[in-house]
Amino acid sequence: GDLQDKVSHLESEKENLALQVSVLTDQLELQKDKLLELEAALAEKKQLLERTEHLLKQEVLLKKKIEADRLDILADIPALKLKVATTEREKSELESKVKKLEVRCCPLVECAPSNGENSPRVSLILRTFCRTIPASLFTRIKSNARSVTVLGTGGTPRREASDVPPQCVGHPAFEPLCSEGEHALAKPTPSQQRRRHAHGTVAYELFGLCLRMGMLKRSNSHTMDVSDSFHRGGLRATAGPRLGWAPPSQNSSHFTEKPVSQWKADTISSWMESMGLAVYNDTSRSYLCDGTKLLKVTASELEKDLGMKNPLHRKKMLLAVESLKPDASELVRAASLLDWQWTLRWLDDVGLPQYKDAFSDALVDGRVLNVLTVDDLVHMKITNQFHHISMKRGIQVLRLNQFEPSCLKRRSLPDEQYSPLDVSLWTNHRVMEWLRTVDLSEYAPNLRGSGVHGALLIYEDAVTCDVFAAILSIPGSKTLLRRHLSLQMKQLLGPRIMQRKRSRESDPGHVPLSPSAKVKTAKKSQFSLRWRKSKSG
Repeated sequence: GDLQDKVSHLESEKENLALQVSVLTDQLELQKDKLLELEAALAEKKQLLERTEHLLKQEVLLKKKIEADRLDILADIPALKLKVATTEREKSELESKVKKLEVRCCPLVECAPSNGENSPRVSLILRTFCRTIPASLFTRIKSNARSVTVLGTGGTPRREASDVPPQCVGHPAFEPLCSEGEHALAKPTPSQQRRRHAHGTVAYELFGLCLRMGMLKRSNSHTMDVSDSFHRGGLRATAGPRLGWAPPSQNSSHFTEKPVSQWKADTISSWMESMGLAVYNDTSRSYLCDGTKLLKVTASELEKDLGMKNPLHRKKMLLAVESLKPDASELVRAASLLDWQWTLRWLDDVGLPQYKDAFSDALVDGRVLNVLTVDDLVHMKITNQFHHISMKRGIQVLRLNQFEPSCLKRRSLPDEQYSPLDVSLWTNHRVMEWLRTVDLSEYAPNLRGSGVHGALLIYEDAVTCDVFAAILSIPGSKTLLRRHLSLQMKQLLGPRIMQRKRSRESDPGHVPLSPSAKVKTAKKSQFSLRWRKSKSG
C-alpha cells in the first residue's frame, strides 16, 4: 500500500513539474517577443541618433560659415569709415580751391569771332580742356553762361551760340584759346585788353589746378579707372584692406631722377604732397625754395617757418629727408615704400583698428613706424600698456622681414603645417581662425580689438596662458577650458617657448601683465626752472 502511495505521489509531482515547464515555456516565448521589440526600437533610435548627428554637423559648418561672413563684414566697416573720411577731406580741399577760384575769376569777357564760328582746331582744344576739368567745378562758378556775347561789325553786342560745351562757356580760361584761333576777334578796346590779360593769368592757374585734380584718386580705389564698367563679380573698393595693398600709383622714380640738391620748390611741393603733407605746401614754397635748404631743415624750422605744430608731422618730414640721403640704410629704404594707408591696414593685422583715426591724423607711415616711441603713442592718446607691447612686437616682426608689405599671413591654407616662425607672421584674424579650429570659436570674437597676433604670442614672454585666457574672457572657474587652452598653446608655440614663458612667471619679481593697464608717464614738475634759478642764485 505504501508503494502505491509513493507512485501516485510521484505522478502528481510529475504533472506539477510538467505544468510548470509549460508555464515557463510560455513566459520564455513572451520574453523573446519583447526582446525582439526592444531590439527593433533600439535600431530605430540608432538611426535617429545618426540623423541628428549629421544635422548637427551641418549646423556647425553653417555656423562657422556665417561667423566667417560676419567677420568679413566687420572687417569692411573700418575700410568704409576710412573711405568716407578720405572722401570728406578731398571734398573740403576741393571746395576751398573752388572758393579761391570764385574770388579770383572775373565776369564774362566779351569776345567775337570775325566769321561767326570757331575753327575745328580750337573747338577740339576746348572740348579736351573741358573734359579735364570736373563738372562740379563749373557748377560752382556763378558767371557761367550757355552762350557768349559777341560784338557785331558795328560794335553792338549780340548773343550767339558757341561750339564750346555748355559747362565751359564763359569761363575765363578759354579766352586765350579763342584769341589765338584762326578767326581773330574784333579789335578790343584798351580796357578789354587789360581784362583779358588778367583773365589769361587766372586761366593758366586754373589749368594747372585742374591737372592736379585730374591726378587725384581716392585712397581705397587703387588703380580702378573711372571709365571701367561695373560688373557682377568685380573687385570692391572696400575689399582692398582685406585682399591686399597696392603700392602708391605715383612713380617714385620721379623724385630720384636728379639729386635732391637740384630740386626746386615745385618738386619739393609734389614730394610733400605724395606723403600727405600737402597742407603745408603754401608755406613750404616760400621757405623750402631748393633741395639744399630741404636737406638742412631742422625740427624748429619746420615748426616755426612751415607751421608744423604736430610733432609727428615734423618727425615724418625729417625721417623722409634722411631717407633721401645716400647713406640711408636698406631697412630705412624698405620702410620708405610703405605709406600711411598701408600702416592703417597694418593696424587691422595686429588687431588694433580702433587707433586708425589717430594714425591717420598723424600720417604715420613706414618710416615713422620703424622709430615709433612711447612718447609718440602717448601723444596720439594711446595709453594702454598691452597695446604698446602689441605694436612693439608687430614692428619687431616687420624689421625681421625687412618691412616686406606682404609678409604677414592673414588666412589659413589647406593642410597647413606651421612652425613658430610661421606663427610669428600670423595676423589677429589668423589667430581667431586658429581658435575656431581648436573648439574655442565662442571666444574668438573677444580677440577683436585686443591687439593679439602671432608675433605677440611668440616673442612676448609676458603673454602666458593665464593672460591669454583673461583676454579671451574665459572665467577662472572653467578650469577644463583653461587647461584645454594651455595644451593647445603648447602644441602651437612649442615646448621651448612655453618653458620660457613659465620661467618668466616663476621669477620672484614677476608682475602679471594686465590687458587694461595704462602706461605710467613721468609728469614734469612746473617748478623745476624756478628751483634751478634759486639754486644758482
